Amino acid sequence: MPTNYQLTKSLILSGLQCPKRLHQQVHHPERANQTISLEELYVTGRRLEEILHNLFADGIKVDATSIESAIQFTQKFMSSSPSAPLFEATFLYKEVLVRVDALIPVEYGFCLIECKSSTKLKPNHIQDCAVQHWVLERLGFKVAKVEVALIDGEFVYIDKDNYINLLRFEEVTDECSAFQSQVEVWVEEQKTILSTKEPCTEPGRQCRNPYKCEFLSHCLSQLPDDHVFYLPGHKKSLMEYIEPLGINRIKDIPEGSPLSIDQQRMVEVMNTGVTELKTDAGEYLKSLDYPRYFIDFETVAFAIPVWKNTRPYEALPFQWSCHIEHEDGSLEHKEFLDTSGYPPMRAFCEGLLNLLKTQGPILVYSSYERTQLRKLVERFLDLADELEHIVQRLIDLKEVIKPCYLHPDMNGSWSIKAVLPTIAPDLNYKLLGIQDGMEAQQSYMKIIDGGLTCEEQEETERQLREYCKLDSLAMLRLCRFFCEGDVLPVSAKYTQQQEEGAMENEIQRDTA
Repeated sequence: MPTNYQLTKSLILSGLQCPKRLHQQVHHPERANQTISLEELYVTGRRLEEILHNLFADGIKVDATSIESAIQFTQKFMSSSPSAPLFEATFLYKEVLVRVDALIPVEYGFCLIECKSSTKLKPNHIQDCAVQHWVLERLGFKVAKVEVALIDGEFVYIDKDNYINLLRFEEVTDECSAFQSQVEVWVEEQKTILSTKEPCTEPGRQCRNPYKCEFLSHCLSQLPDDHVFYLPGHKKSLMEYIEPLGINRIKDIPEGSPLSIDQQRMVEVMNTGVTELKTDAGEYLKSLDYPRYFIDFETVAFAIPVWKNTRPYEALPFQWSCHIEHEDGSLEHKEFLDTSGYPPMRAFCEGLLNLLKTQGPILVYSSYERTQLRKLVERFLDLADELEHIVQRLIDLKEVIKPCYLHPDMNGSWSIKAVLPTIAPDLNYKLLGIQDGMEAQQSYMKIIDGGLTCEEQEETERQLREYCKLDSLAMLRLCRFFCEGDVLPVSAKYTQQQEEGAMENEIQRDTA
């Protein structure tokens, strides 16, 4: 007989994040755009659970091929007065299904452990545990203690496969107990959401907090081109001012509204359709010496470290691309990519130092490369002076452009992927096999994991080189534009995908 359940703890948490997300997960799953980051989050979660299981050598994992058999296995185990830990224990109460990462028998009941791939305890972690606590208590099982197993950000990987101290445990028993009456309300609210029409919830901070919603692209497609969320920066005070007025379009924002300088700029270009372009950026860039180096880094951050003397989520550079512009207008392209599976950071630095010599401005886009070089200075003390010299030559092209340029189609974002289509639409990230840094990171992980065929690895390496190369070429084209180019006419929107990408960047920035 099929098990009758309507909600899981994951669905309840989705509803708490956004009722529209919950409704679409159940009624319109075909709208989802499953991002590679969510896929990696799942893979990391499974590996962390294995590490957790190894800490309890006498533990038993629920052995089941279906929800029904998992519930039956759990019921049988729990009725036997267990003395051993149970992993992935599965319970059903009032159409709410939960799976517990680890259930440890302790004095006066059980310790419930939820494993998370975060280094910090977050409110949604407590909500997650509270739902499990509620189900177990209602079924008659005493939950004496609740803990969240988190990644210890100070853990340093030394020995092969030795992750004994990777996890740290934070008790949340009191917090979960305080939520128990509220969980009942959540359950009834979520059931009501699922039984009625789709909620009218506009995109906002909840789209990426605590997780990026897989339905974001669908929701963005429903918005007008001049929605207020296209405004840059934080908008809390603005929204508090205009929401009672029923305003959600830039053209309707009244004079005197609480807008930042950048938001005022965006309102102006959106209302007039006239691009803002000041000469300061071009004058500064034209004054730079030659050769000019345009450089971009790619990094990988393992939740579970794989290289000696590295920490969880530490950004480790594995690739760079550099376009070099000489005074006569000639160009060179150099690159580095290490897919051997061995730590690439030393070779990354040595190749970079050999390329950049001792003179010439080094242009980057954002502060990311500067941050990574600072970390490499700390890692390789014998290269510190040379790396520090590179740091001193860096010029952040974004900071040069931002005060001087704003095109209506940028949707309030100065990311390189928002600026580039308004200046060089022939350089299109959407035509690439890898289209952003997260995809580059995940593709690199797949290569060094060794699970790809020779043909797949060659193709993935080609895509990585192509993506990083476009980043450094894009900076070169931006620099040339401000030195000598003309403003492109305003378009309706270059592509729907670019519109959504700019909006996603804005929402991500607004949740920072």
